[in-house]
Amino acid sequence: MLQRLKNQPHHSRNGRSSALSKTFKSTFRTTLAAAAGLLGSVSLAQAENVEVDFSGFASIVAAQTISGSQGDLDNISTDLELSSFNRLGLRFDVDLYQKLSFTVQFLAEGARDYEPQLDWLYVSYAFSPELRLTAGKTRLPLFLYSNVLDVGYAYPWIAPPYSVYGVPSVHSNEGLEFNYVTDLGHHWTSDLTIWAGQSTEQLQELEYQDLEIREAVGFAWAVEHDWLTLRAVYYTGITTTDLNNVQDAANLLGALEAGLADLENIPGIDLSELREDIFWEDKRAHFVGLGTIMDFDQFFVIAEATSIDVNETIAVGDLISAYATGGYRVSDDWTVHLTFAYDYDKANDDVYSAYAKATRAIAASPEVAELGRTIEQAVEGYQSQINKTFTLGARWDFHPNAAFKTEYIYEHTADYDAPTRRPQALRAAIDLVF
Repeated sequence: MLQRLKNQPHHSRNGRSSALSKTFKSTFRTTLAAAAGLLGSVSLAQAENVEVDFSGFASIVAAQTISGSQGDLDNISTDLELSSFNRLGLRFDVDLYQKLSFTVQFLAEGARDYEPQLDWLYVSYAFSPELRLTAGKTRLPLFLYSNVLDVGYAYPWIAPPYSVYGVPSVHSNEGLEFNYVTDLGHHWTSDLTIWAGQSTEQLQELEYQDLEIREAVGFAWAVEHDWLTLRAVYYTGITTTDLNNVQDAANLLGALEAGLADLENIPGIDLSELREDIFWEDKRAHFVGLGTIMDFDQFFVIAEATSIDVNETIAVGDLISAYATGGYRVSDDWTVHLTFAYDYDKANDDVYSAYAKATRAIAASPEVAELGRTIEQAVEGYQSQINKTFTLGARWDFHPNAAFKTEYIYEHTADYDAPTRRPQALRAAIDLVF
């Protein structure tokens, strides 16, 4: 496994550390005690038919924005940050034989004070070597590196490009997943995943407010031929969150509510549809992604593009993101790479249509026109943004199970009706697998 990861196209803080150790020890003592009790209740013959594999990963990251204001660049502070991007993962794979297996993974992140989170919890049944059914909490396969998203050792960057991987930070699906891998002939292989379920996660971009996704379905299909991998993804679901707990959104909602109150009692005005558009409740979201890896041994290219559309809400516009990475393996131990990422957040014009429809009867009114301009400016200011990011990095595999990485990041950010920003950042990391 470690060799496969390595060969991919890179396919008071002391108190915190102590708290992490104590919490994990407490968590796994309880887990192991329960497991021991369970194993004590089964026959020796049954126990011999169970194989348990343990693995883990860790990333120790230092990062600092060296220009621009705090948080301007991939949530990197202007102060030297030595804990927020650290993470530790522990995974147990249990082979129960007779085609049945069980997996559980715990993840602890510095950004959450190293509190262990249940990341994966699922059971799988292999109908054949090609067809597998999985039930439980699994990783959403939205991106090329979704399955190893937290395993920094598995890719060339310190973190995958934020323009694509940063939003949405929805990582899991609780439900069913079918996976079918087959040989298409002529050295082509196919990997198709179809899933359905639901998810509730605290998203960083929503200030860790819960986002609920239900009635969710999706598919991811990848084909591979020698040096080429092509991948396509589609995912959709009904989404809900409470914007009143997101500061910027709450300020916008307050301003719009004040303006709408003035129109509430005018005859011929129906604001019900517009009010529904103001809030993020039961809105259908669509995610589309395309990706490719081209690995020519010494040179490699990785590229992905995504589109996110959430119907009829002022909270989220149309999000279009992409990146392309070119890398060169200088030697068996050294890799250098350059990434260009593009992120275009376009304002959602559904709210404009709803406002025009609601005020059609008195569209000529100065008050209606003024409020319309206010809504447009508020939504554009909240949603519209264009980011162009350049990342220059290097990776040194100084140990069979560890890599040292360093990166310089430059971003050009243009907000609606706001000064252009050009933040820069430096970061370094040690990634481990065991």
